[in-house]
Amino acid sequence: MYIGKERRSADLAYIFPTNIKSIPEFSIVDLQIMTSHSGNENGYGIKVQRVQPHPTTLYSYLSKASLHSLPSDFSESVELAKTRLEASKFIQNMIEVKNTAFFSKVPANAFISSSPVCEGVYRMVGDGGRELFPGVPCVDISETDLLKFANIVATFPEGDAVEGSVGPTRGAGKEECILDAITLFDFASAAESLYLYVTSVPTFKSRDPALSDFMGVPMVDSDSFLKSIDIRQGEEGEMAEDKLSFLFKHEIVNFPAHPVMSVYTAPVFNAVGAPAPCPDFALMFEMCSVAKGYVVTIGAPSAPDVLKFVFNVMGCQFSPNKSSSRLDYCAARLAKRKAPEGMSPDGDE
Repeated sequence: MYIGKERRSADLAYIFPTNIKSIPEFSIVDLQIMTSHSGNENGYGIKVQRVQPHPTTLYSYLSKASLHSLPSDFSESVELAKTRLEASKFIQNMIEVKNTAFFSKVPANAFISSSPVCEGVYRMVGDGGRELFPGVPCVDISETDLLKFANIVATFPEGDAVEGSVGPTRGAGKEECILDAITLFDFASAAESLYLYVTSVPTFKSRDPALSDFMGVPMVDSDSFLKSIDIRQGEEGEMAEDKLSFLFKHEIVNFPAHPVMSVYTAPVFNAVGAPAPCPDFALMFEMCSVAKGYVVTIGAPSAPDVLKFVFNVMGCQFSPNKSSSRLDYCAARLAKRKAPEGMSPDGDE
């Protein structure tokens, strides 16, 4: 699926779209398949007829019926693979049970190293450098996925700012953007609102011996992350501040107490920014295009905007199961609309 067109055989080329050269890891795709008995004397198989990238990302599947239904740790994923092999013995020679995947909440105060372990790859470890998950000392994350799942674009068009819009007018350095992504995920970890989708493929080390046996992507649960915010009613244009309910350890800025989150109640837009890499994630950085959003900062009295992002209230899928969520409530308060009937600030009915 990830092989460039020039390396594909002619009989496989028709399976993939003609307008793309490769499909990145951790992408959502539509598969058209059919059963196939040809050449399978001891059983049956499937034939892939068509592979097409899907416009959603993993953020659209943060629900109990999707990602949360996967094994929650490495050992559970291995045991599940073994159980399925025993139930279908004809595939035992085709599947490596250690090449599995799981989805789990990241322990509080886990963090991503600000220095890459090798070119283009960063590492997440547990609080104080301890083991991240049972049997998983650490998880490596590509810089591409760090930026994508934080909704950051490393470059954006130059030009004059549009009045009333947000977003820098000059290209930001890639290193600065990566540190912004790391800060977002570290904050989410401190708020116990960060998840990792992890794959175990020991052959990753063939790229570089410094790599871990585990690669993954971080995802912020926006509903949970915003539960620590008390958005108070106020006049448009005012700044509402509130101390967050969690402590935060930062490599650079000293936080003597709980971080302070500020919400600017005047809506903003960005008509010239690049599309958000994850349009189904409600938080994005200022360089992304947004029709209507609200600027949110997290910091300390000495550094009020250690992290700065935009809460997108239009054109984003707030809740995968279509039910009312904390995001809907926040959007209603910020836009001075009545929250959905019967909903509390925590999104409860």
